[in-house]
Amino acid sequence: MKKILGLDLGTASIGWAVVNEAENKNEKSEILKLGVRIIQYDNFSKIDKSGKVSESKNPESDFLAGKGLSPNASRTQKRGARRNLQRFKLRRKNLIDILINYKILSKSTVLTETGDSTTHQTLSLRAKAASGKIEI
Repeated sequence: MKKILGLDLGTASIGWAVVNEAENKNEKSEILKLGVRIIQYDNFSKIDKSGKVSESKNPESDFLAGKGLSPNASRTQKRGARRNLQRFKLRRKNLIDILINYKILSKSTVLTETGDSTTHQTLSLRAKAASGKIEI
């Protein structure tokens, strides 16, 4: 028996089949498995040479032209943005904990940009420290 993988590559689908082909009269040919994958163009994103992801206006022509298309690229990009936001929040929380530990901020410090005893005052002190000595 000879095992053969057959592929039918179309513009909107990919068909496949795995076949056992008889090599002599005593054996019988049979199809082991077969299937088809349909390419749905409605959720594809275009990926340019720099790796930038954008929504494809005409995915079928982009696909036929050989441009990089991915159904998961926009989902991956959004997941990456969520992870970056979560990491930013974790870094900010860790910084605030360290500043409280070293008594630079107190637990009652309001973390906004307006008013006294806020992060705005901390930023203005940092600006002064860049040009000269400051007293606490």
